Amino acid sequence: MKLQPVITEKVAADLKRTVEQAAPSLLAIRESDAARQPAPGKWSPKEIVGHLIDSAVNNHLRFVRAQLQEDLVFPGYPQDEWVQLQQYNAIPWPALVMLWKAFNVHMAHVMAAASPSVRARPRVRHNLHEIAFRTVSETAPATLEYLMQDYVIHLKHHLRQIANARAGDRAPLPAMLVDLGVCIIRDWRPDDAASVARHANNRNVWRNLRDRFPHPYTEDDARQFVDASLAAQPRTNFAIDVGGEAVGSIGVILQDDIERVGAELGYWLGEDYWGRGITTAAVNAVARYALDTFDLKRLYAIAFVWNPASARVLEKAGFKLEGIMLKSAVKDGEVTDQCLYAMTRE
Repeated sequence: MKLQPVITEKVAADLKRTVEQAAPSLLAIRESDAARQPAPGKWSPKEIVGHLIDSAVNNHLRFVRAQLQEDLVFPGYPQDEWVQLQQYNAIPWPALVMLWKAFNVHMAHVMAAASPSVRARPRVRHNLHEIAFRTVSETAPATLEYLMQDYVIHLKHHLRQIANARAGDRAPLPAMLVDLGVCIIRDWRPDDAASVARHANNRNVWRNLRDRFPHPYTEDDARQFVDASLAAQPRTNFAIDVGGEAVGSIGVILQDDIERVGAELGYWLGEDYWGRGITTAAVNAVARYALDTFDLKRLYAIAFVWNPASARVLEKAGFKLEGIMLKSAVKDGEVTDQCLYAMTRE
């Protein structure tokens, strides 16, 4: 099977973004539900995540060894037996999820650190016809880059299994569609990628966001973002629509572990639409939606000290300034302070 040629750094970034977005949703699953098998012989969510940990262990060795040897020949492993022997259902669910997340953040680092020439070098001798999720013919050359892409595809496949099983167990959230007059807040659509890329590829937008928001921002970046948002369960990120076009994004990152009562609010808007009250309306609507839908006690947002416009938006929406976090970030090569805003409820 031929995958689309991509830069491995983007695959690595996609892996890191995927696990960071998935972890809060996984942790929202109750312990009893995480250990429940949907049918005899089918893995529980705990066992699926355990299998993904096994996959990370084996592929970590493959990714490193592939940089030290000429071929891509690696031992396989009996997946069902590994899951059974390690008794993943007996491990506390939060510990299992956090191990999976931490290992895959490191996997993303390993992928990005590999030499581009080594990743792209065709290997005539390989056994990806036996060990890959999407196999390669034994007679066709294969690359380490393909194996890395295949790893991420396999991980997303199993995350969808968990999400689909959860969706079958509960009433789905209604589709997001809120008309605020100055804009509409709605679910993402696959055809949004082109407009997202057009409005996101702006240094002034990038300067006020975390570095995980790429610059330059390509249509491939936009497709990965839209696909991840569409696949996420529950839905926590939405399009800001003006005139039928996605011109920005707003959503929350659900927190985990002892901070699971809260979430972080984030947003951006294309520069052509600044100063029209759009962001204020969107923050008002989504903040209250998140508090109600996810039964949160706290919602917070962070603005760079050089971004008073974002601070005014948050204040108008009812957020209170909790403090200034001194020298807490590096952005655009500059160490800067950040303003911490939050709203809480009983």
